[in-house]
Amino acid sequence: MDVVFPLIFGTLFGITWTNATKHEKLKNKYSNFAEWNSGAILCSGMGSLIDANHSERKGFILLTRDAVIFNPNDANDETTKIKLSDTTPQIDKSWVGFLKMPTGIQLTNERSVKLAKFPRYWLEKIKNIRSGAGSRNE
Repeated sequence: MDVVFPLIFGTLFGITWTNATKHEKLKNKYSNFAEWNSGAILCSGMGSLIDANHSERKGFILLTRDAVIFNPNDANDETTKIKLSDTTPQIDKSWVGFLKMPTGIQLTNERSVKLAKFPRYWLEKIKNIRSGAGSRNE
């Protein structure tokens, strides 16, 4: 018991500490990115960018009045900016089951974003911007 209890306690503490520091680094990275792009951020969140080759890159997504900006988690990848004027947004739905839950937004034929939360809300925001309703201050 003298070895087992400290081992279990140390393992749990180590896992918690490691995850907390990773979360803090990620939060600082994306808060700095959001401040840099703080002109007119309408939505922000975590998600993935999927290209024509079906390769998926995870990162942070911002919606501004003129573009969707994707900042990948991998430091070697570049930030991607997709102009809203070049998009024809449609909702992507899951292929499993009869519920057809939304999984993301198809922006162009080559690119789509898979959002961690609220893809329908993002789609409505994008449609409002493209129709001109998003040009007013909210």
